[in-house]
Amino acid sequence: MKEKIIELYLKYKKILRDLMYTVGAQLLMNGVLQIIIYPIMNQTIGKYEFGNVITYMGFVYIIGDAIGSGICNNRLALKKSIESRNGDYNHLLKIFLPLGFIAGGLLIHLYFQGIGVLIYSLIVLFTTIRYYGQVQFRLKLDFQKNFVYFAILTAGYGIGTIAFLITKSWYCIFLAGEVLAVLYLILTTDLFKGKEKSQNYHKVFHSTSLLIFSYLITDVLVNLYRFVINYYCGPEAVSTYYVFSMIGKTLIMFTAPINNIILSYMAADKSQFNKSNFTTIVKIVLIVSVLCMIACVIATPIYITLLYPNIDAMNWILNIVVNAAQIFNFGAGLIITLILATLGAKYHLFLQMVYGIIFMVTALLFTKYFGIMGFGFAACISNLFRLVEMLIVGYKKLPDSMD
Repeated sequence: MKEKIIELYLKYKKILRDLMYTVGAQLLMNGVLQIIIYPIMNQTIGKYEFGNVITYMGFVYIIGDAIGSGICNNRLALKKSIESRNGDYNHLLKIFLPLGFIAGGLLIHLYFQGIGVLIYSLIVLFTTIRYYGQVQFRLKLDFQKNFVYFAILTAGYGIGTIAFLITKSWYCIFLAGEVLAVLYLILTTDLFKGKEKSQNYHKVFHSTSLLIFSYLITDVLVNLYRFVINYYCGPEAVSTYYVFSMIGKTLIMFTAPINNIILSYMAADKSQFNKSNFTTIVKIVLIVSVLCMIACVIATPIYITLLYPNIDAMNWILNIVVNAAQIFNFGAGLIITLILATLGAKYHLFLQMVYGIIFMVTALLFTKYFGIMGFGFAACISNLFRLVEMLIVGYKKLPDSMD
């Protein structure tokens, strides 16, 4: 009995330590971006141009996360079911990286004239590789090195900010950070070594393609405000919505490290997730969500007043609506990871497509007629629907007990 207690203590001690490293990595990167770098950009180039930069970076995050995180998370999800190797995923990178590079250049050229296409496409390319690169540490459950990885990325952003202040070119910030992080991967890991594919390559390709498409839907919707609000209301409204959603978005960013822990440990655990486990996690998510909602609504005007004095911080209705949308998204983001790890990419894709259609339609209609507030209500309604559909599928499809 004593040995069992010690074993459980050591197991959960490691999980807690890993969670601290992973959350710490996100906190470091996003803290520096949101507390230091973005306010500097806003003060240097103004609210209008800052809103444009936020919009430009939307394509980067959509493509980078969809391809990079899609390949990364599918590799983790498949770890316990089929054998695969570096060569499988290096071949996938050879297919999807050029597609992302070209798509980024075409999109920025078509929708925003005057932006340097080559440099922009390079930012997309290196961002995509950086998103995928986390798999090196997550496969080995080495979250301490993952923290180092993000620290180097953050240092690169800092170096780029110095270059930005000299050149007034916003490219410098993001290109410096992403390149430095990728160089760290190339110089210290063997992730990109290996050309030989496994016998399961076609299965890997199929499931990865599904997940990339699913993530593409999610990332388009997460970044939809950048394009819809810019189109209907202008760049300054993008700045306003972005800043009001910043605290809530920071919370959502913490779902990524929590999801990383869930996927990584579930990939190593051969037992099957069941309804009892699901219920426990849902209860925890709901309690945490309510507490976070209260914190976000209180913290948002303080944050805006201190760091973005050129934006009105006292719009309480916008504050509540925008943060409610982020909290619903936070809860759904945690729950869908369990569905991915247990039920597979097929259910993940289906749920995202239903949510995507509802969000796209409501966002376009509401923003056209009600402006920035309309987009906030569309996001709130759609993310609440997403959370509910996750709960329904989880309870219907998950097994009653462990196998």
